Formats: sequence, C-alpha cells, structure tokens
Amino acid sequence: ALIGHSLNSDLGFLDRCQTKRKMIPTSLHCQKSSLRKTIGSTPQFDLQYLFCCKNSTSKIPKLETICKDLKIPVKAKLHNAGNDAALTLQA
Repeated sequence: ALIGHSLNSDLGFLDRCQTKRKMIPTSLHCQKSSLRKTIGSTPQFDLQYLFCCKNSTSKIPKLETICKDLKIPVKAKLHNAGNDAALTLQA
C-alpha cells in the first residue's frame, strides 16, 4: 500500500524526477465508491483525502490540523520527510 499526506504533491515531485507512474485523481470530493484508490494494483491512502471524507469538508487540511483533530502530539518539526512520514502513519 502507498500511504501519504497529499500524495498528489509527492507524486508530482516524482514526475518531475522522470519517475514513471499512473496519475492519482486530484479531487478531494468524497465518494464512497472512490475511498479506495489504486496505482496499478497498489492501494493508495491519502490522509488529506480521508480526513476530508471523515469531516465532510473540501478544505484541504495541513498535517498538523489532522494530528490535532486525532489528538496526536506534534513534538517534532514538520515539513521534514521523516517526521511527516511518522506522523502520517500514526494518523
């Protein structure tokens, strides 16, 4: 499974690095039929997308906002790949 926060942003970076992959839909509108998306046969879970569905909102949340909502303490600096990845997996 591919798990991330703002996968479109991360995968856009990979595109700029000439990495071959299939595009992930960019819509954050929640539809029950689209809660599970895949890249090829690999399931993908985007924390921003899931949060928007859970809270019935189209406002794109920051990782810090999601952690606060889930009562996950943010003790490390955000926008650091390792810290962001650890918090995303905790969420």
